[in-house]
Amino acid sequence: MKRYVLKKVKEKRIFKKIVYRKELHTFNNTYMFKKLSSSDNINFKKIKNRINSINNYIAKIREKFTSLSYNFLKNSELFFKDLEKNFNELMSPKLDNFKYISEYYEIPQKYNETIIKVLAQNPNKLFVYWEIADKDIKKYLDEYGDIFYELTYPILILENKKNGNSSEIIIDGFANSWYIDIIDDSSTYNVTYARKVSHNIVNLINNNILNVGEIIHFAKSNNIVSPNGHILYNNNNNVVFKNIKTNTTYTIPLANILQSSKKIYNNIANLKEEILDNEHITSNMGNEF
Repeated sequence: MKRYVLKKVKEKRIFKKIVYRKELHTFNNTYMFKKLSSSDNINFKKIKNRINSINNYIAKIREKFTSLSYNFLKNSELFFKDLEKNFNELMSPKLDNFKYISEYYEIPQKYNETIIKVLAQNPNKLFVYWEIADKDIKKYLDEYGDIFYELTYPILILENKKNGNSSEIIIDGFANSWYIDIIDDSSTYNVTYARKVSHNIVNLINNNILNVGEIIHFAKSNNIVSPNGHILYNNNNNVVFKNIKTNTTYTIPLANILQSSKKIYNNIANLKEEILDNEHITSNMGNEF
């Protein structure tokens, strides 16, 4: 039981709180006991109410914090679910809506088209490449049998449209490109891929005969103009040189300069032929010098 005792110290009346009754005898100057007055009870009630209000306030804050924490956790859970869904859609796209384009790809060996193209490498050489579709190969196999490709050989027919000349070039049956040397520059050329009959062949369907020497055309190329093999100039043109120190000018006909240049080119060509002869290099490789 809690008690207050009145203690006299230097003419001052003070109250000291005694927790246990047995402590009362420890104060020599204690001479009376006193219960708490009603006013003191009121003060304690106010304090208690204040404490209760503080506790209620703390409880509200805790409840609000708990609500916020719950909402935060719930929103976080929804966010990560959406993120996982979007990530799965990104990493597993639908074929109808997304096409992956690789930065690396291989050029196919064949496009299965019957086609031939010709390009000009320099004024004296053409490059030809071609492809024969499977359906065209099968067509002659069905008509003449397996011996068709045994009794014919592939050729390229080079046509110079400027002078009307044409020539046949026998090629390797397994090749799909070829270099062709030409004499006339500044001319229009085209090339035809064909097969020439070496022995008579009988058609298995209508008994028609392919005679020796007949040519079967497969594809004709584009027209190509070979580059000009000499320098174009006007004989009336002159080249003027000026000495910037003396301001003296010299006029030299352009024809003289071109003639000197031609001698230089001829000397280079002769040197090239001499080197190739000494090293025993074939003509085809020599043209790549």
